[in-house]
Amino acid sequence: MNAPLNNLLCAARWSIGLLAGVVLLAHAPAAQAQVDLSGTYGNVSDQDLQVMKEGPNYVDYGGIPLNDAARATALSHTPETINEIQRQCQPYALHYLLQAAWGFRMWPTVSPDTGEVIAWNMTGSIDREPTTIWMDGREPPAETALATPAGFTTGKWQGNTLVTTTTHFQDSLLTRNGVPASDKEVLTMFFTRQGQLLLITGVIRDPVYLTAPYVLSNVFRFDAGTPINAVTGATNPSACTPAEEVLSVLSGHVPTYLTPQDNPNLLSVSKAYGLPQAAVLGGEKTMYPEYARQLAPDYVRPKTYCTRECCDSGFANPLDRQALNCPR
Repeated sequence: MNAPLNNLLCAARWSIGLLAGVVLLAHAPAAQAQVDLSGTYGNVSDQDLQVMKEGPNYVDYGGIPLNDAARATALSHTPETINEIQRQCQPYALHYLLQAAWGFRMWPTVSPDTGEVIAWNMTGSIDREPTTIWMDGREPPAETALATPAGFTTGKWQGNTLVTTTTHFQDSLLTRNGVPASDKEVLTMFFTRQGQLLLITGVIRDPVYLTAPYVLSNVFRFDAGTPINAVTGATNPSACTPAEEVLSVLSGHVPTYLTPQDNPNLLSVSKAYGLPQAAVLGGEKTMYPEYARQLAPDYVRPKTYCTRECCDSGFANPLDRQALNCPR
């Protein structure tokens, strides 16, 4: 057999084999999980340290694609709001997992008949409800079904990444400084484990208060040896016990700022960090680096442009100190 004909036959056999493989893949069952997410995870807390521990600065909405209605609601928010006795134990929505310093524990519910994972379970914390991620293919309930702070979550595997979708949230806060979240919020999360680290990325879509998807992420470290409690990780949270804290409520006062000008924190962030107020008030445009270039021609950085969490404070994390060119 001459060489050209032999090459042609080899190519034909390869093509037939490839086609057969494609047909088999097309009829193959859906891939199951390739990684085990079971375990206890502590928060690495090496990014957005202040946001996770103390909470974000008041009137600091930069990078959040909030609309005018959300901005007006946030500007009316006062720290006293969560001190009202009926709000002290009101948990945050599931996206708070990516904004807090707490860790969590995760374990599967397995079918005794098939051995398949029916659901993944996540502990809550003192200010976040536990979560069940249903993996058995069930559909979300009707829109009229009960809405809760935890919402209703389903999941599926895409390769080695667990992708979850959560709906049926109650109205809540998107951020701890007052940006609201509606009951129309849809949260998509991506769980990707690499060795001892678990990266969770969340994409928040809220047609009521957001003009674009809002992306959050957090890194957790597998921690099998150290028990995590309410102080170090809140996988075994203590009970929330409300107590009267706002004396003005007894006189009929409702904590709120009626106009932005009534908010004493309106200019605090722009003054503390030397930032343009337009950037501090957020919006979709503040999400992108192009916005900084638009502000650059008219922006003059003050001589003293950092008065909080600066080089001489004990709160600036290593990334902040590097950005501020702090002395080593």
